[in-house]
Amino acid sequence: MTTPRTFRWISAFWALFFVGSLLVAFHHQVSTRGFADAPFAIHFESEAAPVTEEPIYQVRFISDGLTRLVHAATAVQRPDGAIQAFWFGGSREGHADVRIFTAAFDPDLQQWTEETPLLTRQETAGAERRHVRKLGNPVATVDPQGRILLFYVSVSFGGWSGSSINLVVSEDNGQTWSKPRQLITSPFLNVSTLVKGPVVHHADGTMGLPVYHEFLGKFSEYLRLDDQGRVLGKSRITHGRFAIQPVIFPLDAHRAVALMRNTDSDKPRRAWASRTKDGGRTWSAPERTKIMNRNSALGGTLGDVTILLTAANVTEYNRSSLALLRSTDQGRGWAVVHDVEPHQPPLSPEEFPEAVTRDTPVLEEDMPLSPETVSAAATEIQCEPGRPICDFRFDYPWLLRDAKGRYHLFYTWNRAFIRHVTFSSAWLKSRPDLPLEDRAYQKGGS
Repeated sequence: MTTPRTFRWISAFWALFFVGSLLVAFHHQVSTRGFADAPFAIHFESEAAPVTEEPIYQVRFISDGLTRLVHAATAVQRPDGAIQAFWFGGSREGHADVRIFTAAFDPDLQQWTEETPLLTRQETAGAERRHVRKLGNPVATVDPQGRILLFYVSVSFGGWSGSSINLVVSEDNGQTWSKPRQLITSPFLNVSTLVKGPVVHHADGTMGLPVYHEFLGKFSEYLRLDDQGRVLGKSRITHGRFAIQPVIFPLDAHRAVALMRNTDSDKPRRAWASRTKDGGRTWSAPERTKIMNRNSALGGTLGDVTILLTAANVTEYNRSSLALLRSTDQGRGWAVVHDVEPHQPPLSPEEFPEAVTRDTPVLEEDMPLSPETVSAAATEIQCEPGRPICDFRFDYPWLLRDAKGRYHLFYTWNRAFIRHVTFSSAWLKSRPDLPLEDRAYQKGGS
């Protein structure tokens, strides 16, 4: 006869067995069987692009202030030449009112269209017949057929660790979109897969989608998708709890380096790097780079066959600065090209509103609202009630190189607006390499 005490022991055993099985399943569900031996394709497309030899550096805002908070911009160049950006916005991150927004930039007119909502959690829930609590990071790409593919994160339960990835597709330059479809990325309840880094294209038409996980660990993976966005296989870039949000730079047909956000609280706080020699099938053990990083996302793109560009906060303490970095030795060393947002120390709530737009290089015609309104929006979100200081915040960079050789940097500006910086190859070549160590800002200092 089973006594109550025996019953409790049996229940505890099976509960532990169940949890242990889930842990084993989650951490070993990696398969590269679907990986075809296809070289990277994006590298050679960049090499063939013409170069615009005119020194240009322009700064704009692209969001219109429709929502209190915006974040996580991504962008592509459409087949018709326009630049189209996407980001999420709402009253606060993770709130039920967050939507995915979009706007387009006409390179000839040098103007952004007004932002418009593209996706809601209700539309995603209705199309996929499941509950959706919130939306998050979008990642866009254009495939060889000229279609725009937009991946984005949604959560049905819990926090970001319960995320899954969704996909919508446009075949007419972003005028209309398919219904949302959830990617099957994991046999373990299909949860805890997020996106942030740009898609990498392979010569056989498949795509490499850098992803990361935040459930029972924080680590990075590389998904291989077919031309319909179905998962063919995956490889593990890192293990453990310290490296997420990979940005992958192809170096030649089969080699690539991945830069990753550092979630480790131990010093030195540096971005991580891992390398592949076989098209993403296997990755080396991660190593710390010299790029300072305190749990903040990096952006990246290729300049040409020998130049890697990244944008990062380059500090161990906060996100109060943003710099453009260049590597000419395949990601082993990095130098600062330009301080996109020079470090600014925290200010009092009385000082912040005047300072936040005081030195802005944005022309009046490229401001979404008056400087006073832009300042008020940034102050509202960066000066939290009860805090004696307001922090500047510039984060989640995204880099894109267009067909004319111009670069486009997008990032979250004080969580209130999305900023767009355009610069040409001639401007980039004119910039000297500055020591990265000089940007090692100290906590509270300058």
